[in-house]
Amino acid sequence: MTPKWILCLAVTLALAAVELRAQPPARRAPPQRMLERLSRMTPQQRERALSRLPEPRRRLLEERLRRYESLSPEDRRMLFERYRRFRRLAPERQEEVRAVFRRFRELPPARRPVVQRELRQLRRMNEEDRRARLASQEYRSSYSPEERRILEEFSAALPGPE
Repeated sequence: MTPKWILCLAVTLALAAVELRAQPPARRAPPQRMLERLSRMTPQQRERALSRLPEPRRRLLEERLRRYESLSPEDRRMLFERYRRFRRLAPERQEEVRAVFRRFRELPPARRPVVQRELRQLRRMNEEDRRARLASQEYRSSYSPEERRILEEFSAALPGPE
């Protein structure tokens, strides 16, 4: 099963990409509004709205919408908060986060939950504790060099709750 934070980040990034490509600049709505709007539509309205998209994008958005609708209201709220924080990053930083996420997705499936748990722990720590954890022998021996780079880049780019 896909971990919730991975799902949230994947939905956020996919919606941003689909939204940016699907509409002309003058009509672009933030992805969270598009997702909320689609989720409130009747099946007929949703079908009509999605029919305007190219087939691959439509399928992707339909899958993301199914995943979104399976989230609890609290998880949806967290998704939008993460998206809001992501959008506040400079465009270059957003691209860096996307690149780290792509590298994360290339990890062996069995390692992703392990790395995800560590990232959650790192995000909950204050800066001093995070630095100590990243410098610890236990941390260094638990993760490959690529996993450590991913964890360090994610935890720096997407720190814990504000």
